[in-house]
Amino acid sequence: MIVPFNGWYSKHFGLVLFDNGSGLFILQKEWTLMAKVFCFSSTGNSLYTAKKISQAIDAELISMTADVTKCDDDVIGFVFPCYFWHLPLRVESFINNLEIINKNAYVFAVVTFGGTIMCIPGIVKKLLAKKSVKLSYGMK
Repeated sequence: MIVPFNGWYSKHFGLVLFDNGSGLFILQKEWTLMAKVFCFSSTGNSLYTAKKISQAIDAELISMTADVTKCDDDVIGFVFPCYFWHLPLRVESFINNLEIINKNAYVFAVVTFGGTIMCIPGIVKKLLAKKSVKLSYGMK
């Protein structure tokens, strides 16, 4: 499966595919990307989503309730529900306390919800900006 990563990549074949708008270029890489997906779920909807994403990108799935303080991966994902149009406090605390060592990591956030997520990707973007990390993709 091919998923976005500062262009496109496929961990299974070690290829990095970039599209600069005028065509597709393939660069061979001999290393594999390290990926983690951090999940917070209470009803199981976010956990289901996080498992699907983790399987698709061959990432380690870690609960946001785990005692994790550092992450040096190339791909970092956050999957969590919308609580009353905002981040759950546990998610906000986890992101605030997580030291992201790789400042060039592809970081994404997926918010599960039953109505609207309002400005949650913007909130995650601001939390990460305090760490000099860019939110590459925010999805509802």
